[in-house]
Amino acid sequence: MYLKTKGLVIRETRIKEADKLLTLLCPGQGKMTVKARGVMKDKSKNSASCQLFCWSDFTLYENRGYYTVTEATPVDMFSELQTDPVKFSLGAYFCEICELLSQTDWVSDELLRLTLNMLYALCRLDVPSELVRGAFEARALVCGGYMPDIEVCAGCGCEPDTPIISISEFTVRCVNCPGEYGEEKAISVEAYRALKYFLSAPLKKLLGISLSPGDIGYLVSVTEAWLESRVGGKASRNYYKGMLNYG
Repeated sequence: MYLKTKGLVIRETRIKEADKLLTLLCPGQGKMTVKARGVMKDKSKNSASCQLFCWSDFTLYENRGYYTVTEATPVDMFSELQTDPVKFSLGAYFCEICELLSQTDWVSDELLRLTLNMLYALCRLDVPSELVRGAFEARALVCGGYMPDIEVCAGCGCEPDTPIISISEFTVRCVNCPGEYGEEKAISVEAYRALKYFLSAPLKKLLGISLSPGDIGYLVSVTEAWLESRVGGKASRNYYKGMLNYG
């Protein structure tokens, strides 16, 4: 039985001498693990399509629940990531979060579209990488079923003018409203408004705002803490941050 599908390569693992095991995120299919035989050979016609970050057209052969790549044609290789260590490490972090949020037979086409959009932004838009990261982290949580409730203060029901974000409870409060909200982080008003925007804006317009470097710092301090508390991905994120600081 053959299956034709587009797929984003979010993990590649070399097996044997010339084969790879690929993890794909596919529209309408979700996360799939497929075997790509011989793609490490120089003359393989499928090698370009079976690399990390590649968005490709795949023809897969299924036998007893296992899939093998028979044909693959690249649609977008996001090749710009290969020449920039900071962007490469951030793209790899995005792919790891996709894998952590996705379950086999669980489909989130919005998560796939989000990741493709953010890889495109890293490659071809003049947007700070930390703003791209904050947008991705916030929206990835929503795609994974974790929707923060930060429209109004959890204590008084008003929009806070000095917002404090609860990491464990996914809520916001005014600085003077008492309560038990677990680990908390202060955030600027501008970063708070951007955070609300990222949670609900159309994906095509997700990066249609700008923030100062200081406000971006507030933003990602919250989004990375939220994501780590629910999903993980700390090691690959820290590698990206190390590359960012080194650069």
